[in-house]
Amino acid sequence: MKNNILIFFAILSSCTTYSQFKPDTSFNDNEIYIKQQLDDSTFFVKRIYKTKGETTYTKHQINDSIFYRQNIVEGKRYVKLIQFGLIDSVWVETGTVMLKDGKTISTRELNKQGTGIYRQYSEDGNVLSISELEKFKNNGKYFGFYPNGLLKEKGNFKDYLKTGEWISFAENGDTLKIENYEVKEVILLQLNQYTTDEINSFQWGGTLENELVSLRHGIFKTYINGKLESETVFVEGKMIE
Repeated sequence: MKNNILIFFAILSSCTTYSQFKPDTSFNDNEIYIKQQLDDSTFFVKRIYKTKGETTYTKHQINDSIFYRQNIVEGKRYVKLIQFGLIDSVWVETGTVMLKDGKTISTRELNKQGTGIYRQYSEDGNVLSISELEKFKNNGKYFGFYPNGLLKEKGNFKDYLKTGEWISFAENGDTLKIENYEVKEVILLQLNQYTTDEINSFQWGGTLENELVSLRHGIFKTYINGKLESETVFVEGKMIE
């Protein structure tokens, strides 16, 4: 991973050496746009813009088959490095590295279908979570970890929403909670049958055209010191007495 990050920085920083090319530069109230033609197939784009007291620098380097983009936000002190590949005449994200103060905080590794793995890291470099991706979204298995590397929770996502069984663990390995969820299309629900508290418990997602919610659905269990404390049953977001 460190080698990949160094490669990203080496390529992106090398863009600034092409001063012999005349840039196409434009200025707006909050943005400076610079474009430099490097050769017949490669150009470099740099944008500098300010929002809410922060200054963001965006650099692009594009050639026939690879597209690198670097975002630097001064106020938040993070750098986002994105690599795209030209696949079937379409630029597709194939990898992303997010850094804060020089430390890797997340990575995405993808194929052309948007399938791959997303990882988040602690400041110490330990993995905090691993998510399966499909169609560039959290779709599939999820594992969360304590900073010491022990398993904290596991479950499954559907379009970023919890689905199926989710289990939470204490640092000693004892089970804390077992929860169950179901993802439904909002259009299929009669929302007027739900209380405000029930609606507030929904996890909302999807798109404007196909809005989705994750509902509590199935058996919910809580444990204390590894022993079952309580058990509740939900059906499509409603608790069954």
